[in-house]
Order: sequence, then structure tokens, then C-alpha cells
Amino acid sequence: MTKQHRFPDGTTDKTIAAVVKAAIGSAAMFGCVLTTAGAGAAVLVNEPVIEATIEVTDTAIRDNGLRSVIRNTSDKRIDAVDLVVRYDWVWKDERNPGHNNPGWVEFITLTEDLKPGDTTRFTYNSQRPLPQREDGWFMPSVQVVGFTPYEQR
Repeated sequence: MTKQHRFPDGTTDKTIAAVVKAAIGSAAMFGCVLTTAGAGAAVLVNEPVIEATIEVTDTAIRDNGLRSVIRNTSDKRIDAVDLVVRYDWVWKDERNPGHNNPGWVEFITLTEDLKPGDTTRFTYNSQRPLPQREDGWFMPSVQVVGFTPYEQR
């Protein structure tokens, strides 16, 4: 069991993690990303910077897991890529949608180190099983909402 750190003001690691996730989610809604410069302070960057740094392709649901490809298109090494995984629900009859939308969002972090030009395939298996329904289907998507760039040595 991991010991939880308590700061002098009473804040815990868990509280800080919740605030960071909320900040990442809020930044993503406005097309921005939180990134850290190595071990430096967090920096807010906009969506064009993300798109020039990390490419996400081939997102699909396979065997109850979400699969996607991440490519570092920058000239810097990156790691700690924070992703928002969306399981958007598309109604079979969009004009008369049901009342129980089963879609949801999850945050995950890829810990793999990506050098410039590197590509990695990843599979993510949610803790929530995909419900089997006849009234629509899931449309998965993956969006980068944070990462850590490093200068090349």
C-alpha cells in the first residue's frame, strides 16, 4: 500500500491529483494543453502546438479494448502523454435519442518515452465494459491533453 503524503496545509496527494485532472479537462475544453518543460513549471499551450507535436491516429474499438497510434512529430523527446479517451455514444435514431446515454470519458497517461519520429501503438481496456445495445454504437476518440517535452542531448 502506498503511503499518502499530507502537506502542511492539509492537502493530500489525492487532492492534488484531482485538481490536476480537473485543470487538464478544463484546458482540453478550450483547445489548450498543460505541459511541463522537463521538470519545470507547467505551461499552457494551444491545440496547434499539440498537433505539431503529437499525432493520434487509427483509433478504434477492438476486442473490447480501445486501440490507437501515437506519433511524436516534434524534434523533442516526450513522455508522460496525458490522454482523454472518449467513448461517445451515437444513437441509431439521432432524431429520437434515448434517455440513457452510455457514453463516458476517461483520463489515462502513457508512460512510454517517445523520441522524435517514434510511433507507439497502445491498447486501453477500460474498467467499464462496453454495454451491448441495439439502439446505437460507440464512436471512440483519443485527444492529447498534456505531455512533457525534453530537449535533445
